[in-house]
Amino acid sequence: MNKTAILIVAILSATALISFLIYTENTRYIIQSTSKGVAYKIDRKTGQTWLIVGSQEKIVEGARNSKTKRSSEDIAIEFVKNSYALGGYSSVDSQIRSWLKKKKGSLKIYGWEAKSIDDGIYLVAYAFDQGSGKVGYYFEVNLVGGIVRKVSGDPVLEKKYGIGN
Repeated sequence: MNKTAILIVAILSATALISFLIYTENTRYIIQSTSKGVAYKIDRKTGQTWLIVGSQEKIVEGARNSKTKRSSEDIAIEFVKNSYALGGYSSVDSQIRSWLKKKKGSLKIYGWEAKSIDDGIYLVAYAFDQGSGKVGYYFEVNLVGGIVRKVSGDPVLEKKYGIGN
């Protein structure tokens, strides 16, 4: 090859590399799809999260006007709250609230908790006490894959997290 061809290839390679670096630096959002045509858009810099259904976007409750960066645990909790991991046509948060409203007798609510298990994997729980000790709804969240799985009823996950024993 002659010197001109080598120079052109070097310039094109450098341009491509610089363009890629600029793109990755400015790619601010992660889009994570879930079942039933629902997706989440998460701002990497602020942690603000939007629920996307069809062509509509809605800020996830608790993320409104957030100026501070939210923790990954908070994002995992919001991911579960707005998922349909319990089945049905309403969100996990709506189903849990509806179920708890119907409960009679003693009830102490601890609320949402999240614990980092591995890189991008979280154990998220909605915990409460009906008088017989702390229990709750447990979910495994993979933020990278955009997956929420219910732990209860899955023998492998129940064993992994020591729940339901």
